[in-house]
Amino acid sequence: MEVFHKVFSNGNAQFKQELDLLGFSYKYEENIMGKIVIFEIAESHPQWHIIKEIASRHNVCISQSIVYSKKEIAEAEWLALACTGHFGYPQPEDDYVPYTYDTSDYCERCGIGGNQKTSFHFRAEPKAKRSHFFQLNWVFDEFFVKPEMKLIFQQNAVSGIFSNALDVVKSAEWFGSGAFRAVIVSRKVADIILEKEWRGIALKPIRLSDASQQVL
Repeated sequence: MEVFHKVFSNGNAQFKQELDLLGFSYKYEENIMGKIVIFEIAESHPQWHIIKEIASRHNVCISQSIVYSKKEIAEAEWLALACTGHFGYPQPEDDYVPYTYDTSDYCERCGIGGNQKTSFHFRAEPKAKRSHFFQLNWVFDEFFVKPEMKLIFQQNAVSGIFSNALDVVKSAEWFGSGAFRAVIVSRKVADIILEKEWRGIALKPIRLSDASQQVL
């Protein structure tokens, strides 16, 4: 497992100057958005702690991601799904929530709750021809696949997508702004994804707590 940090700065000349003094390489662009400095750095990088301190002093935005080894993914019993691309927005954009969900237990402030009552609607067919999985913006706990992939899952008796069982589940916990639940898949599902070399999806090993296993 390796932890990476994406660093983004817009118009911060002092931050850029300190990076130059360090001799640290980064991507720089001047466009209609501003003067952009952006780069990714691993925590194992010898200059990470210096970069972190400089970014903190200049209030520079840093986001974090984790890259897992093939061995870690291959040995995990359960894995969380993460889409690598988002395409379009649920329709109608202005009020897709009451259109798509039963909002009797939905919190408009935090986004927790709501039970899906109808199919999601798209403005047009997704243009991600090379991706096998994709998501809509704003909806981070629903994954969409093509009919041929649905058939493969059915042929392999993957349960939890088209029936109630344990190959695909959602976490009891809610995460993030807008509130979403983690989508968790079994080793069986992960093996199908890896064998077929499907694109547009990342697998993240997870460890279930004793309480989680009792619920499952």
